[in-house]
Amino acid sequence: MKTSAVVPVFNEERTIRKVLETLVSSNLIDDVVVVNDSSTDNSLKEIRSIKSKKIGVISLKKNVGQSDAYKIGIASTKADLIFFCDGDLNDFHTQHIEQILTPIIQGNKGLSVGLRDYGKLRNFFYKKGFYPVISGEGAIPYDIFNEAKKDPLMKKYCMTLVLNEHCQSRGIPVYKQIMEGVSHTTKLKKWDNGFLLLIKEIFEIAFTLLALKTRRIINSIR
Repeated sequence: MKTSAVVPVFNEERTIRKVLETLVSSNLIDDVVVVNDSSTDNSLKEIRSIKSKKIGVISLKKNVGQSDAYKIGIASTKADLIFFCDGDLNDFHTQHIEQILTPIIQGNKGLSVGLRDYGKLRNFFYKKGFYPVISGEGAIPYDIFNEAKKDPLMKKYCMTLVLNEHCQSRGIPVYKQIMEGVSHTTKLKKWDNGFLLLIKEIFEIAFTLLALKTRRIINSIR
């Protein structure tokens, strides 16, 4: 079973190198597709500084957003299994890749989501489903993603939300893994306009959650 990692990147010069080094060093990852989403910093330079035959780069001239960048990257590979990963992770190691991939490698076809480490209390509620499944890390068979991507709500920052809803509504298992020690560099720390981007992301996620819930209610009464 071939496994491709897909990594969308927009201005992640501080963290992308270590993320990619972790991915190429994993014997569970066959190749890595990096989608440079029109970065304006040194992200592309950092990506190209890693000399590995595993890495392929797609460089976009126009910023399309996280979900569309994933779609473009995944469309370039016909791997059986897709590992998706953000480029802004801290303390991300090969054991976290194994942790996410294991349920599917063992034959359990479904969505496996890697949840970042927010501390014991929040992790407990997150894993039990009290928070929506929002994460940039996970793994899913290519054929399931290929079907889920048709959902018009899969855009901007909401890919994992839509994948989760797609699977749950069809009885496809969703596995949640807490990636111990893993965090990410927030928008507030990365960019000068990080606060505005964070607010925009929150509204996009809230709208998508409402749209998914409304659609679920409508479908249940038909």
